[in-house]
Amino acid sequence: MTSTPRIFIAGITATAAMTMIMMIAPYMGLPKMDIAGMLSGMTHTPRIIGWLMHFMIGIFFAFVYARYFNTWLTKITNNLLRGMIYGFIVFVFAQIMMPILMAIMPMPEMPMAENQNMVLMIMGSLIGHLVFGGILGLFYDRIVVARKA
Repeated sequence: MTSTPRIFIAGITATAAMTMIMMIAPYMGLPKMDIAGMLSGMTHTPRIIGWLMHFMIGIFFAFVYARYFNTWLTKITNNLLRGMIYGFIVFVFAQIMMPILMAIMPMPEMPMAENQNMVLMIMGSLIGHLVFGGILGLFYDRIVVARKA
């Protein structure tokens, strides 16, 4: 298997881990994070399209990690830490892009409970992106880099 399918698998695995964090977030006192609903609402498509978009975005960021970030940040040898730094960068990118996307494609109405606020939403997003990056860093190293050696 060449590295492209392995990077694809690493992206799916990291995105699945992030998705699990999003699903259990309400049980950790964080707001519900419905990324599939948000993406499908923005594009006026069925919910399954929102899920596909979510995973495609994760796979895209896995390829960016493999092609650029992993080779650029070689001074950090801990794969978990390197991945989490990447996850933080992806988080910052998402925070910058959301207002732009909201201006282009109006967001659907997403009612928030009284006890939910934007700080908790941002914390939940940060946790999810750190998990994404950490799992990506570990998994990428185990299935792509280890196989090349």
